[in-house]
Amino acid sequence: MSKAFDTVNRNILVDKFYHNLGIRGIPLQLFRSYLSNRKQFVKLENVQSGLIDISNGVPQRSVLGPLLFIMYMNDLPKSSAFYTVLYADDIYLCLSHKNLDNLQHMVNVELIQVDNWLRSNKLSFNSSKSIFMLPKSVKNNSNLSETCSCQIKINDSDCQRTTCAKYLGGLIDSSLDWSSHVQYIKSKLVRALYLFYKIRNVSVDVLKMLCFSLVHCHLKYCIFHGAQLQILFCNH
Repeated sequence: MSKAFDTVNRNILVDKFYHNLGIRGIPLQLFRSYLSNRKQFVKLENVQSGLIDISNGVPQRSVLGPLLFIMYMNDLPKSSAFYTVLYADDIYLCLSHKNLDNLQHMVNVELIQVDNWLRSNKLSFNSSKSIFMLPKSVKNNSNLSETCSCQIKINDSDCQRTTCAKYLGGLIDSSLDWSSHVQYIKSKLVRALYLFYKIRNVSVDVLKMLCFSLVHCHLKYCIFHGAQLQILFCNH
């Protein structure tokens, strides 16, 4: 999404607290107070601008900032027929059909519904960072992304098609065999192993610390999340 945290409409957010989430009375007043009366200025060396009011957005680099944005986006999945996964300002949309032409039509229609929801909530797609992928058919072992043409549009602009996409740090390819992600992790581990070769004379405790910092974290990250996504693609 484009500048999502900065474009949150505070009046809409407060309305969602009241109508969608049942936050009323003193808790609602606290949220309204937290969001109101915020100002900003620019400072360059010893020169400082005057204060101006901030009328939109949620405070970034704060504990409540991401939570408030999630609460703002919480009803997006109800706006379309997509299976929708939200993680802050990243949106994953999934739709399936046995016929590719029908699927293309359905996706374009449902994207209009998503775009309408975003516009009504004063948000917008980031078309340049939006991509789509056609995964391999599990039943007939055919790769649709290689053999079929498909045109997906966002805001009248063609959405770029890819055979491999990064989602929350994991690389998902159209064949769903995780070979791209394995190669990506392998390249990171090779660099780490070269460092171990250079410092092989340090103590075991230091090596363990570096191992957990530079190797183990990459091997462990995204295991459960990746399995969930593979099951999701297979089910669709």
